[in-house]
Amino acid sequence: MTGFRWFSEHVSDCLALPAGEALTALAKLIEDAEADKRAGYGPPQDDINQARRKWLALYEETYGRAA
Repeated sequence: MTGFRWFSEHVSDCLALPAGEALTALAKLIEDAEADKRAGYGPPQDDINQARRKWLALYEETYGRAA
């Protein structure tokens, strides 16, 4: 059984995966966090926004900036 883990720890877990898997896992984590936030709980919005910026940075690093 695992104990409580902060949202940022889950983000770090996602980023430790290979790039393609990390992008998918982090997108799912962000979607779930946004749904939790709409339901009245979940991580702070700033943490979700920070995770979104990390996803974007990884995407640009992996696939390059879209033209």
